[in-house]
Amino acid sequence: MPRRGSGRTRPSQNLGMGEGMETTGSQSRASRRRGALTALGAGLATAALAGCGGAGETPQNRARVGDTLVRAEGVAVALEHSFRPAEPNALLDGAVRVRSKEGQQLLELNAVCSMPQSPGWPAYDNLYGRAIQRGEEAKGTTGTTSWQVLFHFDGRQEERMGTSPGPWLARLRDNLCRRGDFDDRPRKR
Repeated sequence: MPRRGSGRTRPSQNLGMGEGMETTGSQSRASRRRGALTALGAGLATAALAGCGGAGETPQNRARVGDTLVRAEGVAVALEHSFRPAEPNALLDGAVRVRSKEGQQLLELNAVCSMPQSPGWPAYDNLYGRAIQRGEEAKGTTGTTSWQVLFHFDGRQEERMGTSPGPWLARLRDNLCRRGDFDDRPRKR
C-alpha cells in the first residue's frame, strides 16, 4: 500500500522483496521489514548460541537421543542412551556415540558432578566409562569401567585409570556437570 498522501508508487523489481509489493518514498516497506527481520533473526541466533554450549550443541538436560552434546577438536559426541540421574551423589549414567574422521565409537559414560566449596564433596568432577557395542549395555553397570578422569576445580586433569578417550571429554564434562558456558543456573547478584 502506498504511504498516504505521497501519490508515488512503483512495483518492486524483485530485489528480494516479495512479488507484487510496492515501494514508497526512498525506502520501501519491504526493505525496512527485511532489515528488521534480519536484525531479529541475528539476535535470536546469538541468544540461542549463548544459551547452550556452541553451535549445534545441546545441553544434556534437554537432549534427546541423537542430539549432539559437544563438538571439539574435530569430534562430535552425540547422545546414544539418555543419562539417568541418581541420588544422592549427582551420578549420571548414559551412553554417547563419538564420531570423527577416523570412525565412530560407542561409550558408556558415568559422571559424578561435585559441588564446589561444599563440605563433604570432593574438589573435582569424576568421569569414567568403557567402550560398549549397544546403547542398552549402559543400563545399570555403573561400576564397570576402563578409564577414569578427574577434573579438579583448580584446572588440573588427572587420569586415574586407563587413558582418557579424547580431548573432547573436558567439553562433555562441562555439559554434563553444567559448567562453563553450559552453566544455566541463575546468576547470584
